[in-house]
Amino acid sequence: MPKAERVEFSNRSAPLVKYVRERFLEEYIKHPNQFDARDVEKIKNDDWFVKRFVLARNRNKKKALTMMIESMKWRKAENFYDLKPSAFPEGMFRLGVLFPYENDKEGNSTIYIRIKFFTRIPELTEISKQYFCYILFQALERVEDGKDVTAIIDFKDAGPKNCDFGFVLFIFSKLTKYFPFLKGNFIVVDLTAIFYALWIVLKNMLPSSYSRKFKFVNRETIGEYVETENLPDFLGGTCRRPHRGDEMVPEGCLNNFDFLFQNGLSPKRIDEILNLFQPMFDCDD
Repeated sequence: MPKAERVEFSNRSAPLVKYVRERFLEEYIKHPNQFDARDVEKIKNDDWFVKRFVLARNRNKKKALTMMIESMKWRKAENFYDLKPSAFPEGMFRLGVLFPYENDKEGNSTIYIRIKFFTRIPELTEISKQYFCYILFQALERVEDGKDVTAIIDFKDAGPKNCDFGFVLFIFSKLTKYFPFLKGNFIVVDLTAIFYALWIVLKNMLPSSYSRKFKFVNRETIGEYVETENLPDFLGGTCRRPHRGDEMVPEGCLNNFDFLFQNGLSPKRIDEILNLFQPMFDCDD
């Protein structure tokens, strides 16, 4: 694995990065089977990767070390490096509910979340959680030194059927515990009244370092954060990179029926679920 370029640090950062790196490697020597060797290489060679944990815990070196150890153990347990897109049903990619896209104005990678395509289906909850973490992991793997990930959350046409507070809590519990979001923002587009009430509750539960990163915009003002040529068409952008449809489906994915059947659902229940999603697949935008 090639070594990453070293980023410049202030004198304030350098000793903290050194401390966290050295203490983590001591932990790795004691328990090598708990960590993925590819993560260990990042920690050895990529200063920005380490610094993100330092900043995520407000430069508290012991808390940063704890976060890194827990995060690396979780990444190994979830097997993100070797998890294939074919582990997910084709509909998750074809629907376009969650996908990576072009960079924002600050050069951060982006992921888009379209709330109107999210429907509460108990049988799909666990695979949906895994899919979210997988997409975020992949986005973080693409960040450049000094950059991060911006999440753009579109609420247009979302209603009560798309609201699942338990899933939201899951997402932010993982973000705050395992993913050191730092420079990227959470850009909320066209927030509706029903979800505004949810935001008030969530805001009081999040660390201030996360809640202050939420930016509320509409389709006219999102250009403050993302250039028009980098925005998808449903947000008024001119980028033609695909974000939903058949061309988004990776090779080897099972079709929706076969995936659900292999996971123990009856043909009758599968038909009920697919009928719920069909209008979303047929949606033009």
